[in-house]
Amino acid sequence: MINATNLQSDVAILKLISKAKVENDYQTESVLREFRNKEKIVCPDCLFELRNGFFVGSGDHIINQNGAFFFCSANGSRKEVDTEFIYEFCRGCAKLNP
Repeated sequence: MINATNLQSDVAILKLISKAKVENDYQTESVLREFRNKEKIVCPDCLFELRNGFFVGSGDHIINQNGAFFFCSANGSRKEVDTEFIYEFCRGCAKLNP
């Protein structure tokens, strides 16, 4: 059953997919589509810096849980993130997996 929160999160991801299309960033678009379908995206086995200065690495991932987005680090910490963070995370993952 779809509730309002899940619908809002889906719309947010669709907006990110649209942003990637406008920027002709097909790799990021593909990663975002995967995140939309699986509700989870995992960082590849490496360490990289996002444009916002945040570092992510092996074992880190983002999940969509009941319409809220959470960054879960390999050390077990977890924090809610916004769509810009998701976009940067997916963009970084896309660059590492062409």
